[in-house]
Amino acid sequence: MSKSILFIELNPGMESTGAKALRICKNMGILTYVVTSDKSFYDSSLGNPLNDAEKVYEHRTDLYHIIDLVEYIKKLNTTHQFRAVTSLSELYVEQAAFISKALGIKNHNYEAIKLARSKYAWRDFLRNKGYAMPKFIFIKDINGLAYVPDEIGFPCVIKPVDGAASVAVSVCDNLNELNVAYEELINYPGFGRGITLNKLAIVEEYLEGDVYSAEYVVYKHESYCLGFTDRIISGYPYFAETGAGFPAKLLNEKKSKFYIESIINIMNFDNCILHIEFIEEKNGDIQIIDLNPRLCGALIAPMIYEATGIDPIKTLIEILIGDEPNLKRTKNRYCESRYVGAQCCGKLIEVKGFQQENLKVG
Repeated sequence: MSKSILFIELNPGMESTGAKALRICKNMGILTYVVTSDKSFYDSSLGNPLNDAEKVYEHRTDLYHIIDLVEYIKKLNTTHQFRAVTSLSELYVEQAAFISKALGIKNHNYEAIKLARSKYAWRDFLRNKGYAMPKFIFIKDINGLAYVPDEIGFPCVIKPVDGAASVAVSVCDNLNELNVAYEELINYPGFGRGITLNKLAIVEEYLEGDVYSAEYVVYKHESYCLGFTDRIISGYPYFAETGAGFPAKLLNEKKSKFYIESIINIMNFDNCILHIEFIEEKNGDIQIIDLNPRLCGALIAPMIYEATGIDPIKTLIEILIGDEPNLKRTKNRYCESRYVGAQCCGKLIEVKGFQQENLKVG
């Protein structure tokens, strides 16, 4: 009987990690199924990545309908016998883990993923375990902002507790800016497919330093660091990524790995891939700023492959179906990526210079 994997949504785009995962599974002889609340959401001029799945089912996939979704997938499972249920989209990893647990699939990581998906909950958890954390407070409504000047101070960072991709994250220099940022956060229209922010926020102390991410594979309680990514972030007050470099060098790599791996262990992650963002301070200490219980996104996954020979997407699939992942490095290179952003709204009609510079558009 063929092995099968159920995906809960994808990230849009024909070159997203989810789209690539469907194609890799096909090459490995693995049947893939996708549950989405709206197949047309993925339509683009380049095609629809869901067309690479064996079959696509439509059902509400947001957390507010999780019990109905579980019952629906239990019925599908009687036919398909899913080896794994997963999502490569941060917005759906909690749903996928909850469903995996409900189906009795091992290594679902539900408790750890649920904790990591709340930017307040994991900070509070680690603080209670004795980890040093920057100052932070939970904001359930606009009245909570009044405590920020005394408890956090300025500048500070406000972010939704259940957000993704730095949406509604900004630096604020005073209470007026904080109020404006909070209004933008609670009025964010959503990510499509029925996903909206829950309007809860966290305000943190602003930290100086360079931003990195650690790319980890966890297999049978052993943590493997694929490397660190140097993140180039847009200017104040937002945190849009404009580029990255892999692998990056840290001031104290051994100490940083030990610290990160202790967090992985205490949160009880296993048989998964993690993308952990942190700031490196001038003295070499690191401060975790986000715990992402998912595969790295954007161009980082292909950069890792080009630099090391290890395909993190294929590695995740191997873990999901119960195979031992191949973590042997066959390359020793360095990769960089850049995103080009426009300063105004309009229609892109021409891109010049790629042929002359022999650059690859991707």
